[in-house]
Amino acid sequence: MILSYFHGRTPTDLLNVHNQYGPVVRIGPNELSYIDPLQWREIYGYKARGEAEFPKDHRYHAALKGDPVILNADREYHGYIRKLLAHGFSEKSLREQEPVLKEYIDTLIHKLHKECQNGEQPLNIATWYNFLIFDFVGALTFGESFNCLNSGTPHPWVREFFNMVKPMAYYQISSRMPYLLRVPFERYFIPGDSKGVMSAMSSVTKVYFILWRIIQSG
Repeated sequence: MILSYFHGRTPTDLLNVHNQYGPVVRIGPNELSYIDPLQWREIYGYKARGEAEFPKDHRYHAALKGDPVILNADREYHGYIRKLLAHGFSEKSLREQEPVLKEYIDTLIHKLHKECQNGEQPLNIATWYNFLIFDFVGALTFGESFNCLNSGTPHPWVREFFNMVKPMAYYQISSRMPYLLRVPFERYFIPGDSKGVMSAMSSVTKVYFILWRIIQSG
């Protein structure tokens, strides 16, 4: 499976082995893959208060060091973060943001018409969709757009986000390797500057974690 992760074939490779061997397949010495809907609900579904739940495999968030974020938080801290975000994801709140989203979509269409020069100039539509998403999320989260659509270039924070995606995948791969192979693998495939960016983002989340600790202590 390490090679499957490395080459980005994991979804199709898992599908192939499940088609051959059934709904439960061992894909590693201590790792099973399930595709049955009932099993998925039991493993990943929300558990009522007092019911034990399955924690996320540490290899899933191997790149996240230090204080937890929502991706690797335990049940109590995850609930605290979820409460902070819940209001913004209510149906009423989402409907109220529709005019904001429409404004960014109108900007996207206008920029595509301008940049493609009446169909003469090819564009990478995925890049422009990413600009739309990050501008909209930035406006909702920080009250200010990243201005990617208007500038036609990624904001430095957006660029750093995409720079982290591949290293995070490599950390997931290295966590599945024997210990002696991890260090040379990470030194070769994971650039040092990406580690610094992840450390900086971890420092930002530390504020929320400290606040939660203060609330918990009364």
